[in-house]
Amino acid sequence: MVDLTRRDATALGRQTPGVGASQGAFTLIELLVVIAIIAILAAMLLPVLSRAKQMGWKAQELNNFKQLQLCWHMYILDNNDYLPPNFVSGGGALSNSWVVGDAQTDTSTLNIQHGVLFQYNQQVLIYVCPANTKLITVPASLPLHPTSYQIPQVRTCSIEISLGGNNSKTPAAGPWTDSYNGSPTFNTYQKFNWIQPTRIAQKIVFCDEAQESLDDGAFALYPLGDANSWWNLPGNRHMNGTVWSFADGHCEYWKWHGTVVNTASYQTTYQPDALPAGDSSDDLPRTQLGGAQYP
Repeated sequence: MVDLTRRDATALGRQTPGVGASQGAFTLIELLVVIAIIAILAAMLLPVLSRAKQMGWKAQELNNFKQLQLCWHMYILDNNDYLPPNFVSGGGALSNSWVVGDAQTDTSTLNIQHGVLFQYNQQVLIYVCPANTKLITVPASLPLHPTSYQIPQVRTCSIEISLGGNNSKTPAAGPWTDSYNGSPTFNTYQKFNWIQPTRIAQKIVFCDEAQESLDDGAFALYPLGDANSWWNLPGNRHMNGTVWSFADGHCEYWKWHGTVVNTASYQTTYQPDALPAGDSSDDLPRTQLGGAQYP
C-alpha cells in the first residue's frame, strides 16, 4: 500500500519557503523597462493634455466675450441707441463708463461692479481671461494684512476706443476726436447707428488686451492706413492667438501670423512711449480694419 500521507508531505517539503514568491516578482531590468514605458507615455500625453487645457480656456474666453457682448447690446437697447461710455483719463477709466478704474492697480472687482454694464450680468469672472497669469500687488493694510500680497489681475478685457471713447467725463454730444500725441486724429462715436452698416460684422468691440498694455477700459488703435504701429496691444494668451467680439454680436479667435504680438517683451513690459511697429504680416492691418472709421 502506498503511503499517500507520506508522499504528499514529501512533495510539500520540496517547496521551500520563498521560492514561489521569487518566481512572481519583477527583476530590476523589468522594473526599469516599466518605468521607461510610463515615462514615454507621459511624454506623449502631457502635450495633448496641455493643448486640451488651452482649448478649454479658449472656449471659456469665447463664452465670456459672448456674455459681455450681450451686456453691451442690452445697454444700447435700454439707452436709445447710445453706446456705453468709454471715458478715460491718465490711464484709468472714469466713472459712468462701461468699467471704472485701472486694471494695473485694481485690487478688487469693485471697479467692475461700478461699471454701467455690470447690471446686465453680475458675474465678475466674465471680465478676466482664464489663462491670464498677471499678478497685482495689494498694499499692506492693518490689521488684517500687515504685509503686502498678490492677487490675479481682475480684468483683462477692454472696448475698442472709437466706441464711446473720450477723455472727458462730461463731454458735449459726440462724435468726438481722439489722437495719440495729437496725430493722427480720428472720430469716436456715441451711438450704435453711427457705425457704418457695411462694417458691423468686422467692427471690434471687446478685446482681450495684453496684460501690460491694459489699464483703462479702452483698447486704443489707429485707423487702417494711419500708422504702422500698435497703440495698445492685444493679448496672445490662447496658443499665440486672441479673442474678439464684434458689433454684430459674434465672437472670433484669431491666430497671430507675425512676430510682434507674440514678442514676450511687448506682452510683459509694454512701454506706451515706444509703440511697437507692425511687421510684414497681416496682424496689424486686419486688426485696424476693425478699429476706428472715417468719417
